[in-house]
Parts: sequence; structure tokens; C-alpha cells
Amino acid sequence: MMRGYNVNTRKKRHIHGKGWLLLFVMVFVLSHGQQIQAEEYGTESQSGTEQTADGALSEEFLEASEEGEIQLDYTQGSYDIVDAAGLLSEEDAIEVAKNLATLAENTGWSVFAITTDDARGMSAREYADDFIDTYAFEQDGVCFLIDMDNRELYISTTGMGIRYLTDDRIESMLDNAIGYCGDGEYKDCFNQLIRDTQGYYDSGIPQGQYNQDEDGNRDYYESEPALLKEELFAAVIGALVAFGIFFGVVIAKYRFNLDKYRYDYRGKSKLILTRKEANLYDTHVTSRHIDTSSSSGGGGHSSSTHHSSGGGSHGGGGRSF
Repeated sequence: MMRGYNVNTRKKRHIHGKGWLLLFVMVFVLSHGQQIQAEEYGTESQSGTEQTADGALSEEFLEASEEGEIQLDYTQGSYDIVDAAGLLSEEDAIEVAKNLATLAENTGWSVFAITTDDARGMSAREYADDFIDTYAFEQDGVCFLIDMDNRELYISTTGMGIRYLTDDRIESMLDNAIGYCGDGEYKDCFNQLIRDTQGYYDSGIPQGQYNQDEDGNRDYYESEPALLKEELFAAVIGALVAFGIFFGVVIAKYRFNLDKYRYDYRGKSKLILTRKEANLYDTHVTSRHIDTSSSSGGGGHSSSTHHSSGGGSHGGGGRSF
């Protein structure tokens, strides 16, 4: 009996020893694999302006936000700055990021400032639209793009951003900001666009605003009524009652018999005739052609829209520099 117990004990100890050895090997492999992965991630992060596999995001200035987190799926009201072209210093990027944060908080929009020196064969409009479609699909927002590949400053809008930033307003924004790109003042360019967007948001959606797609279809903006139906009905009834009382008082005060009253217009009127002469000495006619066409697609109330390759509806406009 004793011999049997010793044999079983030795077997248990042998199996237990193998378990510790296997556990040690697994821990070593896992820790070694994590170290290799961390080294690879650190190498990619140090590259700064390298883009991800889809070519849209770089990792350098995403960390300039106050949270210090890299976001890949933005929720409504997010903001970020992606400087893939390396146009901004760290201090400039932080300043722009703070201004974007303020704009996002005030408007509730998703707002982005991005740069690129490799548009991957896309136009500036396609690149900006693709960014929003990838990371903030069908949200209310705006994306400011400085495209060094196509040498173009572009503004892409989506959702309620299309309503606020009409064609004329975007043209004015480009007028104010394009000079900074030509001078290499990219931080000032972004800050100007942010200020203009905030100003137009504060001004509200223009009265009679409508979106017009590439087929000419118009979608008019319907603002929420200032008064409820019950309040409006009560106001109309009150106005009618007040008018009835006023009219009754006036009639009672100034009532008279029209058949008995006649105004002596013949005795109380006077006719004076004078003669003046005007001589024509010369004539000169100037003709001028007035161009009635408009590049803004309908004036200050309209926002031209289009569909991107990702299926999103966008407004916007751009300017070469």
C-alpha cells in the first residue's frame, strides 16, 4: 500500500512539473509577442505623417486634442485635426484643435481640419467627402481640407452643415482664407475658416434656404414654427376681437348722414397753371451687357449638393492656390 502511494505521488509531481514548464513557455511567448508588437507600433507612430492602410488618417497630430486619444470612429459632435502633409507645428496644431473643439461644442457638429500631400488620385472634393463618409457618415458637420497634391483648399459639408453654409457663404469663406494658403500660413487658414463657420452658424439658416442636387431638384428647409397651433389660433381670435371693438368705436363716434353732407369743392378749390419749357440740346446713349448667370447655383439661399462615392450627400466648394 505504501509503495503504491509513493508511485502515484511521483506521477502527480511529474505531471505538475510539466504544467509549470508549459505555463512558463506560454508566458514567454506572449510577452515576447507583445514586445514585438509594441516596437512595431512605436516605429509607425514616430513616422508622424505616415498614412494608414486606407490612406486617410495619420497618427501624429491626432494626439494634439485635449483627450490625447486617436479616434477611428467619430460620434456626432466630434472634432479632430489630421495633418498628413506635415504643414503645422505641434503648437499650431494644438491651437487649431482647441478652436475646432469650441466650434464643435457650440454647434454640435463634427468638425475636422485635415491636410494631405497624397490624394491617392482623387480630387480635393472626393478626398474631403471620403473622409467624412468614412469616419462621420451622414452626421452634421464640416471638413476643411488643405490639399497640397491638388493645390486646392476645399470645404465639404454634410447634414445641417449644408443648410448653414450655403454656396455664397462658402465662396465668402474661401475668399477670406485662400490668401493664407498662398502665403504658407496654414494655421491662420484653418482658424479663419473656423471663425467664419461660427459666424454663419450664429446668423442662422438663411430664410428661404434650399438644397439643390445635380439634377436640379430642390429641397427647401422648413424651420420649426415659432408658435404652436393653439397659440396661433388664440392670437388670431384676439386680433379679430380687438379689431371689431376698434371699428365699432370709430363708426359710433364719426357716424353721419352722407346724403345731407356735401363738401363745397368748387368754392374751396383753386386752379393754378404755369408754363415751363425744356430744350433738348444733345443725347447720349450708353449700352452695357449685364451677365445674369450665377456660379453659386441660385444666390445666397441655395446650397448645391452632390453624392459622393460612399453614398453620402454633401455640399461644399473649393479654390485653387
